Amino acid sequence: VVAELSLGLFLDMIGTAVAAVALGPWYGVEVAVATHGIAIGRNSAAVLPFTLVNIAGALVWGYGIRRFAMGQTFTRYFVLSLIAGTVCTLVAVPIILSLFASGTGHAVDGLALTLQNLGLPLTVAVFAGNLMTSLPAKLITGFVALSLLLFVHARWRRDRAEFPLLDQLSRLGRSARTS
Repeated sequence: VVAELSLGLFLDMIGTAVAAVALGPWYGVEVAVATHGIAIGRNSAAVLPFTLVNIAGALVWGYGIRRFAMGQTFTRYFVLSLIAGTVCTLVAVPIILSLFASGTGHAVDGLALTLQNLGLPLTVAVFAGNLMTSLPAKLITGFVALSLLLFVHARWRRDRAEFPLLDQLSRLGRSARTS
């Protein structure tokens, strides 16, 4: 959908986020690697270096929930998704600058070029353009993952201690339906 509509977003980490949040960071890493393996078969090997970006996102979401209790409240989960976006940018920019100087073919290339035309140095323009794209994308990804997890949580309750936000949101949904 992103490629067909030329959206300036990266929405390639929804499965990675779901696995990392629901099962743990290393399951998220497995999904990230598998997803990129499938993408290589469908597109080209050019996506291979960006596996590191998805791995970074999996580790941030997985450890954020498990080790740093970022699933306690909506606000903490929101911040966790912003951290994921920032970390993914920090990993992506060196890859882009070293391997894809002429651009990646993604809509964010145009944003970086515009920023560069406004006088920003290449590195700053690529970083800023990527960050402006990555933050909203990771917020969307995080909350799509949260929605999917709410559905699964309602059906198969697992270890909820690490992600009490799911219990809170489930209770809100039940109370809204009864009123």
